[in-house]
This record gives sequence, structure tokens and C-alpha cells, in this order.
Amino acid sequence: MKTYHIKEYGITVKVPDVGASSIVSELATHFIGVYQNAATKPDDDLIGMVDAIEALILGHASAGIDVSSPAYVIGLRSALDAIANNV
Repeated sequence: MKTYHIKEYGITVKVPDVGASSIVSELATHFIGVYQNAATKPDDDLIGMVDAIEALILGHASAGIDVSSPAYVIGLRSALDAIANNV
């Protein structure tokens, strides 16, 4: 089993040798806390975008990409910044 950690966003991805991969993530909590006023209800579109990013991370890890590598995390951060700037 491969396990990847992205500490900055509280993400752990487990990719077993056999069976389905899984992701546990605090990305939504982190992202909404940073990019949206905590006093407002989280925007459903924003939550959907974060869910899509988590699915992409899971897919990449399942395909063998090291999602915990510094280069990947920089790309993830850039994608999240782009989402925040376009919501």
C-alpha cells in the first residue's frame, strides 16, 4: 500500500495494492477558512470545486503520481488560488 500525505491541507491518500483508493482531507475546512468569510455559510459551488480537486488528487495518486511531492503541492496551491480568484 502507498500512502501519501499533504500536511498543508490535512490530506492523506491511501492506494492499496488491490482494491479502491481512499482520501481523507481537511481541504474544504482549510480552503473555506482561508478564502471565504467564516461568518458566512460556505458556498455550495465552492464546496463542489473543492470536492472536484479532492477527486483529482485521488485519481492522480491511484495512477501512481506522487501527490505529496513538492512540485505537486505547488501545483495544487496554484489551482486553489485560481479557484479562489474566480469564484
